[in-house]
Amino acid sequence: MFVGVIILVFSGVEAGGAELLTLKDCISIALNNNPQIGIARQGYRKAQSGLLLNYGRLMPRMSLSFYTGHRFYGPSSVQFDNQGRPVQRNGFDYEDYTLRFSSDMVLFDGGATINNIRSSMKSRDAAKEDFMYKRDLIAAQVIRAYYNLVRTKMLLHVQEESVELARKNLERSEALQQVGSATRADVLKAKVRYSNTRLDMIKAKNAVEQAKEDLNALLNRREQTEILVDTTMTVDFYEPDLK
Repeated sequence: MFVGVIILVFSGVEAGGAELLTLKDCISIALNNNPQIGIARQGYRKAQSGLLLNYGRLMPRMSLSFYTGHRFYGPSSVQFDNQGRPVQRNGFDYEDYTLRFSSDMVLFDGGATINNIRSSMKSRDAAKEDFMYKRDLIAAQVIRAYYNLVRTKMLLHVQEESVELARKNLERSEALQQVGSATRADVLKAKVRYSNTRLDMIKAKNAVEQAKEDLNALLNRREQTEILVDTTMTVDFYEPDLK
């Protein structure tokens, strides 16, 4: 029987004004704010529009126009009837409505339209691959930065425990020295260990701050809000389905 193990890292509770962001939130923010992805997305949309435009050239071209107006003709010049009498006709007006519809289609252009369609399809596919590559690259960088922040916070927690243990060991050595059960060399060793663990804790804190800056840079946010992650880990055991 096989037993699988899943280790999950959960996001913690928002505290101290820090912004709670899950890994999914960080990836979404980075993809929306990254200018390179925005440019690649627009390039892909432009390539799609160009392909549709070339496909449209295979279809008949149709045009429809409608015109309406009011026409007026003034009185005509003086004319003479059969009896020689002068006659002048009165002016008149009327409404004019005109509707025009036309259609034309290119039957042969030497294969230019087909070649343009093939070229547009390749441009569209290239733009799509470029967009997907940049999107996956940014997502991978965010995942790495996010879990690097989780790792450094876990290491900081371990280092804080080491400092506390070193402090208690120093107090114990000093107490034993007072009763004659420890030498001065033992106390000096405990002090050196305590100092070294404190120095390592400072380095661990700096590593956490650097990891936060790296993740914030990938998110490309204007406001540098602190990111809160939780290092609490749970282990779930399960029996995989081998069917």
